[in-house]
Amino acid sequence: MICQQDPESGNIIEGSCQDIVINDETTVVGVDPGPPPGTRPGEGDPGPGPAPTPTPAPAPTPAPSDTYVSSWDEVITTTDRCAENFDKNDRLGINHGGVNDTPGRENHSGVDIQGNDGDPVYAWRGGRVSLVYNEYCGHGVNVHHDDGSSTRYCHFDTPSSFPGHDNRIRAGALVGHVGRLGRGVTGFHVHITHTQADDTKIEYFSALPDSGQPTAEQLNENGC
Repeated sequence: MICQQDPESGNIIEGSCQDIVINDETTVVGVDPGPPPGTRPGEGDPGPGPAPTPTPAPAPTPAPSDTYVSSWDEVITTTDRCAENFDKNDRLGINHGGVNDTPGRENHSGVDIQGNDGDPVYAWRGGRVSLVYNEYCGHGVNVHHDDGSSTRYCHFDTPSSFPGHDNRIRAGALVGHVGRLGRGVTGFHVHITHTQADDTKIEYFSALPDSGQPTAEQLNENGC
C-alpha cells in the first residue's frame, strides 16, 4: 500500500492510500514480500534426480572383409541346371592338388560356375572392391580382403556399377552379372580366382566351413 503524505503536517492524507499488485501478489510498503514465486520451498527445480542408467555399448560390427557367405553356391542366382556343378576340367584345387593338370588347362587359375546370361553374381567374401578389364577376364571386379588375399570375378559382359573406386562391400553384395566376355570364353559362366597373401591361388570355397562346401559329386561333374 502506498499513501500520500501532507508536506506541511506530515500526516497521511485521508483516502490517498492504495494497494499495488505485482505478479498477482499484494505488496505493502515497508513489508518484505519474500522470495519470488517458483523459488519458495517445494516450488521450482526439485534438484538433481537419480543418475541415469548407462546404455550398454552396441556389439562391434564385423569388418566387411571378415564376413563370408554361408555356402559356395550363394555367389550366383540362376535357373541353369548346371549352376550347382563345376566343370572338373575348369577347376583349380581338390582334384588337381592345387594345380589344374588337365591338358591345355594348366594355366586356368580359378573356378568356373555356369549360369545364364545376366544372372546376378555375389561376393563370397567382403572387402574393398575395384573394377577390372582385360582381354582374358573381360569385365570383372577384384575384391581385396584385409588379410592381404583377394578374389577376382571375371567374364561380365558389361562393367559393374559402384558409386566409386575402392568401395567396401560385405559378403553377399552384388558384384556383376554372368556373361562370356574374355579370350577363349564360350559358354556363359563366372570365373572366380582367390589369391592368398602369399600369391598362392586356392578355390574360394575352401575357406568356408564344411557345411558350405560343395559335395564330392558336385566337384566331379564334367560340366554340361
